[in-house]
Amino acid sequence: MTERRGFCQNADQEAGIVAYGVPARAVFMADRGAESFEHCLSSFRGRPGTLILAQDLRALGDTRREVAENMARLERAKISVIDLTHREDVTVAQLLARANNAIAHNHFVGDRQKARRRGRKGGQAKGQAAALKRENGRNLIERIVRCRKIPWPLKIKVTGISMATLRRHYCGRRKAQA
Repeated sequence: MTERRGFCQNADQEAGIVAYGVPARAVFMADRGAESFEHCLSSFRGRPGTLILAQDLRALGDTRREVAENMARLERAKISVIDLTHREDVTVAQLLARANNAIAHNHFVGDRQKARRRGRKGGQAKGQAAALKRENGRNLIERIVRCRKIPWPLKIKVTGISMATLRRHYCGRRKAQA
């Protein structure tokens, strides 16, 4: 009979692995006591078996390289992997593709400062672009108001703003001539 072990990140995932049929004593939870992926792997003691994961292969590492290296170690040790969250992925290629895709689209893995920094800069850039658009609109209205060749009724019709408001907000220091 082959060895069966479970590896998870939290108690909810542990319950899912136990429900799948792995005994609770054979389930390793990351960072519970001294448990880690290495500890789980060493528990096979060189025998072939099955590793049941409650999430995709990102449980094996945070980067593509780490995931690929750990999967290679598992294959050399003749340990197959079952992903409980995506049971349709049965081949190693499918498992790796799903994990690589998830890693590629998660830009802020474990780095909250990086997320805040990029988010803030992104937000500032969007705010500056919006302010520039508003400023461009303001400049256009100011140019229309200051142009003496355009009669006031046409200025009012084009901008949709009353004459008093146009004079008060867009004429600046110069007085507009009626």
